[in-house]
Amino acid sequence: MTCTPRPTSLSPLTLLGCALVLLVPAPGCPRGDDDDFAVVDDDDDDSVGDDDDTVDDDDDTVGDDDDTVDDDDDTVDDDDSAEEPTTLSGVVLGFLSKGPLPGVSVSLMGADSPTEDTTDAAGLFSLAFPLSEGESAEVLALGPAGFLDATLNIQRDLAEDLVLALFTRSKEEQIFPEDFGVPYDPTRSNLFIEFLDDFAGAQVAIDSSSLGSWVFNSDDDLVPGDTPPVGSSQTQVLFVNVEPGPTTITVTAPSGTSCAGPAQVNARADTYVNVWFLCE
Repeated sequence: MTCTPRPTSLSPLTLLGCALVLLVPAPGCPRGDDDDFAVVDDDDDDSVGDDDDTVDDDDDTVGDDDDTVDDDDDTVDDDDSAEEPTTLSGVVLGFLSKGPLPGVSVSLMGADSPTEDTTDAAGLFSLAFPLSEGESAEVLALGPAGFLDATLNIQRDLAEDLVLALFTRSKEEQIFPEDFGVPYDPTRSNLFIEFLDDFAGAQVAIDSSSLGSWVFNSDDDLVPGDTPPVGSSQTQVLFVNVEPGPTTITVTAPSGTSCAGPAQVNARADTYVNVWFLCE
């Protein structure tokens, strides 16, 4: 399955077989210590460096030379509120092997100018992130032969370095009957809602039909539910066999306020869809 690992390490829960990128530390994948689930590790220095190049502050982009920049207000917009382009750096790994996956196509969807890259020999990629504060986009990783595709739906102000852990199709076909009592269905989608800062107690709902939702209890056992309980080390909600297509997600904190994150995502068939939310 697909996990959305959090900042410190690839855990077995973050996305039931994490299959994607990671923006923050994800606990682990489903089934506690079972390696069947992938996670996205956000703080792993070995996975993604904190290279200052993610955002280029080079003054050369706009020089002070009158020949370079016209002082005419009609030519250059001096609005200080303008967002500078951001670059998202990340790495794609095989969840079980923990090794880099070269040659994987990674694309940023949902922006006016979609960007894409192909992972190098070390599994690294870089994407331009031309969105404004609060806007969301979808990062799509096309799994190589034997791996499942995965997406990560992220909000610009919550995006950092990413780690995408792709899970193998054969493992998902093995664990679905064991954990959910049904075979893996390539015509459906699987949706992982991940909470940044290990937030517990938020209730999650989607408007698409599914087999049901699961969470990890305080013993890290996967049980039916839509609210990660306090005391659980894996604060995620997994919706299994979701109907493909646009899906609206509602996440409500215990206080009754809405949590920040993508309100609508594309539930892609035969894909692990990871979504990050921040509750305060």
